[in-house]
Formats: sequence, structure tokens, C-alpha cells
Amino acid sequence: MELRLFQQIVALNQSFDQLIAGLMDLESVPFFQRHLLCHARSDVEIARVYANREFFDNFERIVEDDAKWAYRFQRNFNEKLKDRNDIYLELREAEQRRKRKGSRGAPFLTSSFPVTNTEECKGRLWSGSSTSSKRTSCT
Repeated sequence: MELRLFQQIVALNQSFDQLIAGLMDLESVPFFQRHLLCHARSDVEIARVYANREFFDNFERIVEDDAKWAYRFQRNFNEKLKDRNDIYLELREAEQRRKRKGSRGAPFLTSSFPVTNTEECKGRLWSGSSTSSKRTSCT
């Protein structure tokens, strides 16, 4: 949110206050018509109301724009911190989402799970003759 905008609306309202105070001071001068000065003060107050109304009618839009900007800034910042190659962050986020939903965890691979080298084992999963149904290890 722009601080300058708020400072301007405060300065505008202070100017209205000074103008009204000046008009009230003129009421004590005998050759000014009092009812005309009162009418001028009411016109100044109406102008103040219109100016403040215009500001506050647009205030919601200003706040919404700032909120969108802040959300995008935070999301971009979080993306910069995230290591795209780190699967553990993704697993942790998935686990947090699962906990929020209250669902059971899904099994996943751990370091104790035996993993075979598929390139090394390619075509050698079954040993022996074509009639043999005996499976051999390829680790």
C-alpha cells in the first residue's frame, strides 16, 4: 500500500480543516455576511465528504491489488527457495497435505528397499531354459 496516498488524503483533510477555520474567523468580521460564510463552510464540508468517499470507495480495490501482489511475491520467493531436484521436499509436502486431510499414508520407497539395476538385468530376469520358471536375483 502506498504511504504517499494516505499522506495525501490526510493533507487534503487538513487543508479542508484550515479552510473551515479561516471561514469561521471571517464570521467575526462585520462586513461579511454571516449566512454566506455558513453556506461556504457547508460547501467545503460537502467537498470533503465527496473526496473522502471517493478515496474509501476505491480503498477496497487498492487493498485487493496489494493483497494479490503480496501473494505473488510470497509465492515467487518460496519458489526460489525450493530445490526442484529435491524429492524429499515433495514427499514432505505430500505428507503434510495427507495429514491435513486426515487420510492414511501411502507406502513409498525407502533406502532399505532393494532396488535392482535394470540396465544390468535387462533380459536376464529369468535364468535357465525357457521351460524353467525359476526366478534369479539380478542385484
